[in-house]
Amino acid sequence: ALQTLGKLEAPTLASHTAAILPLLADGDGDVRQAALQTLGKLEVPTLAPHVAAILLLLADGGLGVRQDVLQTLGKLEAPTLALHVAAILPLLAHEDRHVRQAVLETLGKLEAPTLAPHVAAILPLLADGEWGVRQAALQTLGKLEAPTLAPHVAAILLLLADGEWGVWQAVLETLGKLEAPTLALHVAAILPLLAHEDRHVRQAVLETLGKLEAPTLAPHVAAILPLLADGEWGVRQAVLQTLGKLEAPTLASHVAAILPLLADEDEDVSRAAMKMLRRSGWGGVLQMSWHARGLTMALAGYLLVGPFPAMGLGLGAHFGLSLLPTLSARKRRHDDESQQQSSHKRARVHAAGKWGSG
Repeated sequence: ALQTLGKLEAPTLASHTAAILPLLADGDGDVRQAALQTLGKLEVPTLAPHVAAILLLLADGGLGVRQDVLQTLGKLEAPTLALHVAAILPLLAHEDRHVRQAVLETLGKLEAPTLAPHVAAILPLLADGEWGVRQAALQTLGKLEAPTLAPHVAAILLLLADGEWGVWQAVLETLGKLEAPTLALHVAAILPLLAHEDRHVRQAVLETLGKLEAPTLAPHVAAILPLLADGEWGVRQAVLQTLGKLEAPTLASHVAAILPLLADEDEDVSRAAMKMLRRSGWGGVLQMSWHARGLTMALAGYLLVGPFPAMGLGLGAHFGLSLLPTLSARKRRHDDESQQQSSHKRARVHAAGKWGSG
């Protein structure tokens, strides 16, 4: 019968909703799943009043049923969902973690002004025993406008001591939504995570610090610079992007630390280093002197080829001899790749001509 009903057009199916709803509690999992799938064919306004009944099935033992619940809820739009928040909120206290998490994710679809009055109901789940629920609570709070979120920073920061990296990442993403002046008040709590063993956390901390105003960021450069030698290229790139938020004179004073990354094994990092050096105004480069083991050379003439863009004719810099072999190898590799691409192109043209003449 459900399969037959599922073939009906949505307006016709709507008149049979009352007969379908009891089947969500049927003893047979296949029937429950079929009922969900049939309800999922309804138009959103018809489906919305039954969100609470659908959410309860997230405690169902069948994975397929839970997946269908989430797929059905995914159809709801924020304005429609807002009308039924009162029916959903009590499920934040449900014993099944799947239900609690899905309720939070559903609330996260609300517009910020509609979500704001329900913050008090969400905050206790930051201490939930299940990390997925804690993460979902953070992500839902992250949908709030910055002024509404700001008073709850202390509760959010406590989760920096959480045992799950996914929760730390959600904390940093949520903090990143704050206005720079508010975020500046909590830098001291964030900085220790620059030494975290997980690269995702280190990278997220750098991205969060990158949201600070330049004068607020400047005093913390000493804590950031060591990560230019991080073993993960994404972290090194994030360091450069964060340093890029500094004023040019401040950035120029750190050129000596940035310069070695021109020879980084990852070309995205080397390009980012070049961008930072350009932005610095080259003041630091022109003043830098490596007399003990360096030489003066015109970078523009040398680096016009390869992955580096032109830097202006006549620009000179003191450059470490230790970088030259790596840069030379990079240039040779670029030349080899260009030659290989040209060969492939000639082969394609020759093949096309051969087929055309046939």
